[in-house]
Amino acid sequence: MLRQGATKPLHDQSPSMLHQRESLPSMDDGTRLKWPTDLTMAQKHQFWLWLNSQWATADEKDVHWKLIFGATPTCVLQWHHSHATSDGCPHCGQRDTFMHFFFECEHSLEYWSLVLQLLRVSLGQADEFQSGTVDSPQIMLGLPRVRGGDRNSRTYSVVRVVLAIAFNKLYLARWHRHKDQIPLPTPYLLAREVHSHLKFRLRRLPDGELLEQLM
Repeated sequence: MLRQGATKPLHDQSPSMLHQRESLPSMDDGTRLKWPTDLTMAQKHQFWLWLNSQWATADEKDVHWKLIFGATPTCVLQWHHSHATSDGCPHCGQRDTFMHFFFECEHSLEYWSLVLQLLRVSLGQADEFQSGTVDSPQIMLGLPRVRGGDRNSRTYSVVRVVLAIAFNKLYLARWHRHKDQIPLPTPYLLAREVHSHLKFRLRRLPDGELLEQLM
């Protein structure tokens, strides 16, 4: 069964199969997302381990690999398949590529600033974040400089959960704005949803101290 906004070739394959392919064409803007040039194979491997972490749901993983492979149902992609009358962002009117959809729209930029602020306060790692700066490559790769390499650490788990929720919330809000003409929640309200959902999700963690810090 196909999910909304995706084509058969992408949804017939799992993320683990997709990342083994050397390249995939993107209908979004004619190019596929390229890894940062200074990323080693070991770092790429760590990203895929992070992507498939137990702390993200299947739907959340699906949203993230659509981004990595340029398969997000943006207005550009929908327009290409004749499912939209324009390739413009319904919020600001600019061309709605996958980078605009997630990061470059002023709405998305403000949203990520608030999400990073939530992480900064939650983890007590102010030095790892530049206030007001949204580093989209780092966010796409799962904030490796912040989370570290220990998959059993509290920091790793919290970063994974926060980004999983944050990507999914933004995706759903923008998708419903396009599909159902539902107004976008303000970045503040959307970030509040991330915070509320985070408290619920962290009850799954065995470390009660972590939950108390974030309440």
